Amino acid sequence: MVNFSLTSTFLKGIVLIMLLALFNACEEDGVKASNCDSIVALDAGSYQNETSDFYTIISASILENCLQIEYSASGCSGESWKEKMVDEEVILESFPIQRNLKMILDNPEACAAVFTKTVSFDLIPIQTEDYTRIILNIDGYDEPLLYDYSGDSSIENQIQQKWDLVNVNGGLTGIDVNFSEGTITWDFGDEEVTIVNNNQGANAIYDGLVTGTYNYSIQEFNDVKILEVDSQNLGVISIVDGQLTVDQRASDGFQLKFKKH
Repeated sequence: MVNFSLTSTFLKGIVLIMLLALFNACEEDGVKASNCDSIVALDAGSYQNETSDFYTIISASILENCLQIEYSASGCSGESWKEKMVDEEVILESFPIQRNLKMILDNPEACAAVFTKTVSFDLIPIQTEDYTRIILNIDGYDEPLLYDYSGDSSIENQIQQKWDLVNVNGGLTGIDVNFSEGTITWDFGDEEVTIVNNNQGANAIYDGLVTGTYNYSIQEFNDVKILEVDSQNLGVISIVDGQLTVDQRASDGFQLKFKKH
């Protein structure tokens, strides 16, 4: 006589093993669940040879391990658009190293209306052994992005990117002036900051430093971080929720507020 209870238990065990094997295979193939919409593919052939339908990148940014792309293209609704991001599989020797990426769009829609869409791609597949920072060159986007996966959340590490000065407040007269993004930028490297100041000076008593490249350092006094530019103390520095603040109001100076470029 067949013991149906044992047979059922045996079959359930087989099914469970198969499901676990399938789940592990998906993880090995890089299709595991991610906070990003898709995953960057290491595919030199597609990078070199595959054609893309036309699109325009509006903005690109990195949030943790996700590369976020906002782009526009013509279509009927954009709902049928399919995107993939491919890596050239070439490491360009510099410091930090560089990698080239390209988004390939499949757009079957034949309407003339223009729509905007934001997609994200998991960058973990391009992490490179012995390195923790990569400059990403994205085809069709002029501004290189720094991908830092070192896990270093220090101010010294976080500051190394381009920032837009968006507000100056304080001083003896108590000013509070906003600036349009991109008008005044501070681009921090390892030891130098490049400032581009396109403000005409008519709408602010103080708008930071004039255009130029300066040496900078971050000093610590009594657990407080101080930004020094060309040995000039600009104030207490902090980075919270993606906003950089340099504050000298304790000595009747100004507070400068920046947003990521």
